[in-house]
Amino acid sequence: MNSIQARLLGRLLPALVAVLLVFGAALYLLTSSQVRRLLDAELVERAWVLAQWTVGEPRSRDVIVPGRVERELRYLVARMHRMGLPRGASGATSTIEYQIRLDALPEPLHSDGMPSWDRSEIGFARADIDGQQWHMYTLEYGSPKAVVTVAERQAWRRQVVRAALLAPVLGSLLLVLLVVLIVWLLVGSGLKPVRLMAERLESRDVDDLAPVDLTAPAEIAPLVRALNALLDRLRRRLHQERLFTAAAAHELRTPLAGIRLQAELGLGHADAPRREVLQTIVARSTQAERVLDQFLQLAALDDATRSGLDRRPQRLRGLIDAACDALRPAADATAIALCVDADETLEWSLEPLSIGVLLRNLLDNAIRYTDAGDTIRISARAGETLMIEVCDSGPGIASERIELLIEPFHRGHGQDRHGTGLGLAIVQRVANLHGGELQLGPAHDGRGLSVRVRIPGVRGPGS
Repeated sequence: MNSIQARLLGRLLPALVAVLLVFGAALYLLTSSQVRRLLDAELVERAWVLAQWTVGEPRSRDVIVPGRVERELRYLVARMHRMGLPRGASGATSTIEYQIRLDALPEPLHSDGMPSWDRSEIGFARADIDGQQWHMYTLEYGSPKAVVTVAERQAWRRQVVRAALLAPVLGSLLLVLLVVLIVWLLVGSGLKPVRLMAERLESRDVDDLAPVDLTAPAEIAPLVRALNALLDRLRRRLHQERLFTAAAAHELRTPLAGIRLQAELGLGHADAPRREVLQTIVARSTQAERVLDQFLQLAALDDATRSGLDRRPQRLRGLIDAACDALRPAADATAIALCVDADETLEWSLEPLSIGVLLRNLLDNAIRYTDAGDTIRISARAGETLMIEVCDSGPGIASERIELLIEPFHRGHGQDRHGTGLGLAIVQRVANLHGGELQLGPAHDGRGLSVRVRIPGVRGPGS
């Protein structure tokens, strides 16, 4: 069992069962002994009542008439039964049978159910008569001497014992169930800080490595401290890796720019075979510089993640036009038209630098995969959320592979065209910083790819 509650309960239950068994055995012995004593006392009382009524004063001075004595004895016993003898588990009233021997009578007086009993031992006795077990009490009383025997069936006495034990046993079982329930609830309440810590960690963003702020019991506090120490080590390690990436990117930009410049200068004085080599060097250097630029963008976005965004109302049309101006030379080189559909007055609470990075990466990605002479459509619409959409007319991608495009360094169709595979990963990072999401799908006309960025927030005053 992986649950702490279940483990504790699994260890507690055997102890509870053992205690219940010991308690039940003690309860059975004590209760059965007490009930049997009470039943024996009742037999003695009934015997004395019968003896005193039969030969006691003033009856001892009367003439004993056999028929009359027998009728009155039967009446007396019936009246005693009506006065509240205990009932068995089956609901049947106890039947105390009797037998009275008098010297003046030739035959003993007895009830209809009394078995044949001709022994005269004084006190308690047990007998097995005609397949039934009996418990009997005999006494001698008065003058003329009367020998009175009263008897009960052992089956009825066992019913009384079981009835007396039923309520305590049921009460014990209910008590055990109540204890189990209380233990389960108390342990669950004690483990609430663990569940709360798990919920907080599950709700965090993947880049959130802040310490867990949780007031925990002494038993759980070491776990919280160890987790916070681990998060701190991870935060420092990631920070060092980001610094290294940014520093490496900065250091590599200068030599790459020098290589590209030298190759461009050599193009004007090289013959045809060398020109082809130099053109390849220029293209690959340009691609490497773009990769470095995107690494630097990711590093800047990571810094923004830690420090938070300074969001202010921004006019979307101005941000989109600035991105189009930056990418227009690349679009004009292949006669690609950039069509913008955005209201001049639309404003939204945004961080302008990161949104500029987002728009430039969207447009650059679309230009790389759009055929020459086609059109790229850029639109911005606002409702409950702001939606920025860029649709190209490139080769598109199968629906089952769309989500892979967001993975860093993953490229779709058209890999013969130079690209880094980081553009959409950067777009998603910016969208996440603004609390938004990135959606990919086919363009509206069924051709190419549609990239939509949804950003929640509040409209600016001019919207």
